[in-house]
Amino acid sequence: MNPRRVITAVLALALVAAASGYAQQTAEELYQAGLYQEEVQGNLESAIEIYTRILEDFPDNRAVGARAQLHVGLCYEKLGRRQAQQAYQRVIDDYPEHHDEVSVARQRLARLTVPVPGSRDEQGMTFRQIEFDGLEDAPFAKLSPDGGRMAYVHYGEEGRHLSLRVRSLVSGDESVLVDSVGTVGVFVEWSPDGGQIAYVGGRALRVIDATGGAPSVVWSSPEGTRVSPLDWAPSGDSILVAVRDMASWTHHLMIVPLSGGPPRSFISGPLYEVLDHGHFSPEGAYVAGMQTRDGNADVYVWSVDGREEIRVTTHAAKDVGPFWMPDGKYLVFWSDRAGDYDVWAVPMDGGTPGGPAFRVKASLGKRFQPTGITADGGITFLAYGEGTPGDLFVMDVARSPADPAGRFRSMARYPAQAFQPRWSPAGDRVAYTSRKGEIGWPRIFIGLGSSSQDVELPMQDHYPFNVAWDADGEHVVFAGFRRADGRVGIFRLSLEGQSIEVLQLGDPPGPGYRGALVNLHWLPLAGKFMLQQVGDSSRMNLLVMDEDGANLEHVMDGLPTNYWTWPSPDGRHVAYRDDRSLHVISLEDETPLLLSEWQDSTWFDVMPGWSADGGQVAWTDRTELRVLDLAEGTARSLVTAAEGSEIVAPPIWSPDGAMVAYVLHDTTAGDASRLDEVWIVPSRGGAAERIALAPDTHPLLRLEAWQLDGVLAASGSNSSSVSGGYQHWLLKGFLPVEGQERRR
Repeated sequence: MNPRRVITAVLALALVAAASGYAQQTAEELYQAGLYQEEVQGNLESAIEIYTRILEDFPDNRAVGARAQLHVGLCYEKLGRRQAQQAYQRVIDDYPEHHDEVSVARQRLARLTVPVPGSRDEQGMTFRQIEFDGLEDAPFAKLSPDGGRMAYVHYGEEGRHLSLRVRSLVSGDESVLVDSVGTVGVFVEWSPDGGQIAYVGGRALRVIDATGGAPSVVWSSPEGTRVSPLDWAPSGDSILVAVRDMASWTHHLMIVPLSGGPPRSFISGPLYEVLDHGHFSPEGAYVAGMQTRDGNADVYVWSVDGREEIRVTTHAAKDVGPFWMPDGKYLVFWSDRAGDYDVWAVPMDGGTPGGPAFRVKASLGKRFQPTGITADGGITFLAYGEGTPGDLFVMDVARSPADPAGRFRSMARYPAQAFQPRWSPAGDRVAYTSRKGEIGWPRIFIGLGSSSQDVELPMQDHYPFNVAWDADGEHVVFAGFRRADGRVGIFRLSLEGQSIEVLQLGDPPGPGYRGALVNLHWLPLAGKFMLQQVGDSSRMNLLVMDEDGANLEHVMDGLPTNYWTWPSPDGRHVAYRDDRSLHVISLEDETPLLLSEWQDSTWFDVMPGWSADGGQVAWTDRTELRVLDLAEGTARSLVTAAEGSEIVAPPIWSPDGAMVAYVLHDTTAGDASRLDEVWIVPSRGGAAERIALAPDTHPLLRLEAWQLDGVLAASGSNSSSVSGGYQHWLLKGFLPVEGQERRR
């Protein structure tokens, strides 16, 4: 089927579903509540009850019923119960017209009825979370080989102070090994005996005793590179590292001796072809890693002398993250070859596969990433995006009698976690980038504001920073870079043929992403795109280009900010901020005007809102909502927040410029204790009116857009945390008993 017709059909189905009345909305709301219990809270029994209620109370709602019945099966499968097979068969028998759900049900049913060769019964596995205060904010953490300690990078207030710590999981005692280890990207690795820890931030590879003391610098990589420790040699005398060379856009796997001397490179290749993962075999003769060739990621094994390369997997799916089991009899890896992200294993004879791969843990999910191996054969995982994942919502500002409370409804496939959602020119579709709560590159999604369905567009190995629509609404344009050579650019993706073409192409970015093209905006009144180029020393360059990518020109260089900016719809002004102030600047005479300043350098919630004609800008300093009329040169106050509340940015203008919408947040209660309120106020002054409350499951709101048809869009979450939290898990008991022997 033509891809354009697929998108059109799915979106049309969503539109019909959303317009069919209050009963269906209630069924959809129940379905979203079931997803919340299943995917966020992990309360599978409650989720099954909710899905069953949908099936009982809304038998005529077959679209939601098919999804609910499928998720009954998914919940039972996660619980390890045989009822999963019956639930999947009901999808096939009772909802034959819903092809997507039937297809998934058939796949899951086939996997449950075919025995997995060599694997233990599901009941023999243990999969537990490692928890203690502070670990939820730590993406960089490693379990010791004996499983008794956790080395992790502790993030201080607002993530500005990082320290390396070791915590005993038995006693709870914790020690600070290094008080300051940098600002970002501090990777850690334990030595085989658990006596030392290698870590790196930036270019210096360091080693420190696990009980404390002064660290020693083992090696510093050349300027323009970045080094990451991957594994210690079994002998403990060298460390495997990945070195990323941004100048040549290459990756190198190297072995660094602890005794001194230059590192030895044994495999090199283009960046994102040789991936930064590697793990020594138990005897130290081989390294297992992964490569991407022709867009396909597979597991490879190399001899440490670089003379031998063995391709372990040849499947068309994504096979990544291989680790040797302690006795060397298996390689375990992470793969989506069965339609979901599962843990697989392949028997090994030295560096050569000794048999076919088989699945050992099903339905792990895309938000899990393997991070290490313990001495007794346990695999550790990092999970991203806990808490309530962000969602996208819409509501009709002019409320109907059937919905008098101003209720928000979901507008995208959950979880959305949308970044810079942008509406099409006609206002009937929304485009946004998202990771959907997973670990991996962001992708682009298209959906309807009146439906909880959306369509993922093929990114073809491109990384999108953000997305915008062109004037005709038939293409989405994004700023980003392409994986093959790392070159930054502006790219246009056709909804008709789903092909990507280059509009502008630059060089790979330098240190600090210097030269990267970011923050793309379509300016409807100017008929041009505006974007930023990352400059030097906290500076940004502003550029504009025609709709077809022609006539790229600089309109201002050296804007004093390292944040993304907010251009006016007519392209005549740009709002920007630094750490302590918000400004608007004219691009005609480059005259800046101070809008607001603050003393708290950690305040990041600064997002102004432009009127549709570009003549007025609204902003908040949390306590007051203000508007500046650029023609008059005067600012006026619209709203002052009462004590115990604050006004949340950004304010959003109605299409006619008559009203401004804003969010009021209660500061006297926790994030999940109160619901944010949505208010509107006349832009020329007058009484404000509360029009809606945030959804119960996502009490914190941020307004996104106010469409021509009177629809207001908002993003919702349940936590003020930017990351949404991290989890660290340990999986054990998933292989035949002989595969669980300790390394000797």
